Amino acid sequence: MNKILGIKNIILQILGAINYQGDTEKAADGFVNLILETGYVDLLLSKSETERALIKQELIAVGEKEDDVISVLQKHFDRTVIASTMENSAKKVLSDYLKEVSITLNSAQIQQLQELFSQNSDS
Repeated sequence: MNKILGIKNIILQILGAINYQGDTEKAADGFVNLILETGYVDLLLSKSETERALIKQELIAVGEKEDDVISVLQKHFDRTVIASTMENSAKKVLSDYLKEVSITLNSAQIQQLQELFSQNSDS
């Protein structure tokens, strides 16, 4: 959960740096959900069809309760695999978004993003 909050904070910083004009909280929540969904799909695709079907049944049974979803995932995947998959998912989703919007950014916005990324890489 702490990593998810960390990702959301980074997304909020990115949205601030590019002067996002919409509801930043809602947009950040949407990104987090997309990152999680992409990560879940990637995890499931790493298993056989039989294992995928079993995991899907268990996920459907627990619904959207985050703690229960995490428990199901940890039952079938090593924690480091889950973390790595979610990290890769976050990088892909954010990279795709930044590629898409980069053509609309002015030089000040690009400079703010560069500063933000250099700060985050130093910490």
